[in-house]
Amino acid sequence: MTLQDTFQYLSNNPFWVLFYFLGIPILAFINGSLAKEKAAYSPWAYNFMFLIYFISIPGIFSVALNVYLFFFQRGDIMQTNLLLQVLPIAAMLLTIFVISKFVPLKFIPGFDKITALWMVIFAAFAFMWLLDKIRIFVFVNLPFQYLIGIFLAIFAIMYWAWRKISN
Repeated sequence: MTLQDTFQYLSNNPFWVLFYFLGIPILAFINGSLAKEKAAYSPWAYNFMFLIYFISIPGIFSVALNVYLFFFQRGDIMQTNLLLQVLPIAAMLLTIFVISKFVPLKFIPGFDKITALWMVIFAAFAFMWLLDKIRIFVFVNLPFQYLIGIFLAIFAIMYWAWRKISN
């Protein structure tokens, strides 16, 4: 089974996709309503952590897939599958927004790790896009200090994000 077969199956059977991506923000709201001022403490903070991870992993995958399709494959935006390419991102943002209304995100265990993962993925895609756009003749015409500056900026972002993940 390929990734396209999986997407086709999920598109033909949308109930579980909708249940998952609409259920997690609803669970976040219910947890926040039940926890009230205890939301920053255990076990509520861990409930929020699981919800953030459950929604962020498919959301990050969807962002990465969209970046790949639109920047590298030059996909047509009119062919975007709303169920599998937009809903995970919207549900991720909605879940994080709902949780942030009940508890500051700095109290969620592991939230700094997931944001570091977002940064590493963004930096890697930015670097890949840059390599895709730059041809060898551009390296010849580009001043060396700009090339070094670009490399150091990407390296610093990736190094910072890696330190956040590993600590």
